[in-house]
Amino acid sequence: MTPRGKLALIFALCISPVVLSTALYFGAPPAGGKSYGTLLPTRPFADAAPGAWPAGRWVLVQYEAAPCDAACRDRLAGLERIRVAQGEQANRLSTLHLSAAGKAPGSRVLVDPRGNQVLAYPASADPVRLIREVGKVIKTNNGLGREG
Repeated sequence: MTPRGKLALIFALCISPVVLSTALYFGAPPAGGKSYGTLLPTRPFADAAPGAWPAGRWVLVQYEAAPCDAACRDRLAGLERIRVAQGEQANRLSTLHLSAAGKAPGSRVLVDPRGNQVLAYPASADPVRLIREVGKVIKTNNGLGREG
């Protein structure tokens, strides 16, 4: 094999992963994310009350009807169990319930420490999957919501 042929072979071997990955990306694009909740556009959480908002912490907001009945109290207890289930990350997560003006009772929104909405969950969300996803989001964004 000539030196020029060897050089062409080396070049082809080096460039082939880039060409193949680009062809696969555009030819068969990857499926959407595996998020359990609905990803919300990055903007400040509209229902945040300035005085009572836990600054610098992740907040899991749950909407409930104004007169809280037995089902409402059960959902609020479940909200606290979600926080406690985060283990050593639980101190970075606060829970808050708001009046369900125009929202389905029991629906939830995860808000980051900067006050931006992140994910929304319906009232029928599976608590185990919600616990796992909230834990992953908090752990992955380790620099946000650290005390001290």
